[in-house]
Amino acid sequence: MDEFKNMNENSVEDNKVKIDFSNIESTESGFASDDRFGVAEEVAEAPVETVPQYVEQFPVTQMPVQPQIPAEPEKDNVEAVETEAANEKKDKTIKKLETFIRVFVIALLSVVTLWTVMYTVDHSLAAQGIAPLFSVSSTEYTVSYLETDKPAAFSYKCLGYKVQFLTNENYQLTQDCVWAWEEGPNDILLQRGQLFPVGAEQ
Repeated sequence: MDEFKNMNENSVEDNKVKIDFSNIESTESGFASDDRFGVAEEVAEAPVETVPQYVEQFPVTQMPVQPQIPAEPEKDNVEAVETEAANEKKDKTIKKLETFIRVFVIALLSVVTLWTVMYTVDHSLAAQGIAPLFSVSSTEYTVSYLETDKPAAFSYKCLGYKVQFLTNENYQLTQDCVWAWEEGPNDILLQRGQLFPVGAEQ
């Protein structure tokens, strides 16, 4: 503003300001930064004092280092392959053994179940006076204490058991089912000489 007043000293009375636009320099802000803020003064930087830092020292203990022996790669690979092959062979052997045991157990249970069914069926038929269905061999006998030449006693051998029919003195048919190693009523009478196989001479 002082510059403008000096430029127009003749017109102090009017206090008018004349602006010469041809001498104005424009900046980005529209004002001269030096005129507005003044010339920047350089300030000497004060030296920064370094403060010594005290770090508490702890005693450091090192673990003892064990010497590492370099392994032989070829030997390890061969041993690994041999171990893997041995494990596979062992697994196959175990699987075969397990399969054999399963098949054996299934077969054994099947035989036991089949024999139980056969015994039950033959025992039920014998209780009704009917010849057993699963007999291996049969023998007919005549009886000495009955006045008839017709067969009056029958023995049937089956798998592990015997079924025997016998007609008593009152002409009543009795039956008995015993194990193969036991003696039934027909066996006892045969030993006494009271039973005679059909077709044999008396």
